[in-house]
Amino acid sequence: MNNSIFIRVIFVALIFSITLFSSSFIKSETYKRMASTYGDSGVKKLEKLDKLISDLSGQNEAVKLVKVNEFFNNPSILRWADDKDTWGKTDYWANRFESLGKGRGDCEDFVIAKYLTLLNLGVSENKLFFTYVYANFGGKWISHMVLSYYEKPGDIPFILDSNTTTIKRANQRNDLKPVLTFNAKDLFLTKQASSGKLSAKSSKYTKDWSDYLEKLKKGDL
Repeated sequence: MNNSIFIRVIFVALIFSITLFSSSFIKSETYKRMASTYGDSGVKKLEKLDKLISDLSGQNEAVKLVKVNEFFNNPSILRWADDKDTWGKTDYWANRFESLGKGRGDCEDFVIAKYLTLLNLGVSENKLFFTYVYANFGGKWISHMVLSYYEKPGDIPFILDSNTTTIKRANQRNDLKPVLTFNAKDLFLTKQASSGKLSAKSSKYTKDWSDYLEKLKKGDL
């Protein structure tokens, strides 16, 4: 192939890529930043997320819940890792850009990724809640986070868990004990929801979530 033909091929490919990115959910700037920060593997995961959102845009909410849960629970997309090993910090709330780029995250990162993706798909934030629980792992009760979906106010929620692709109602999850539930708008202790009281522990998670929202304002995915 001579140089002129080669240049034309590259030019056409570049134009196609820009057109593809501009017509997608994820901005072309995000693709470029992913490429420079995490390389080709990160870009490929962004493309898969983009396709997921496109494919699910016309589906009902039940399908969206199942497919989003399956997508992020796939170890080729995201696998569990401790924040200390991934970020060198005891506790770090990563955004989807960081989680996909690294290819790993802890339970909070799985919940954040699913939560934001479902919001992108039009699921109301009033239906989605972060829920801290104690989860039974091999007979030991360990702190864990899941995403709760309330089809209607007052319903028993469905649980999206990084440990299983099966979505069940909370009353079918005997391995979980709810402790704290919140979303972007409010924060309350599950057992004290009627009184509206907040604990010192609640204040910590309020700050974590507020700090995370500030990162989103700066253009993070």
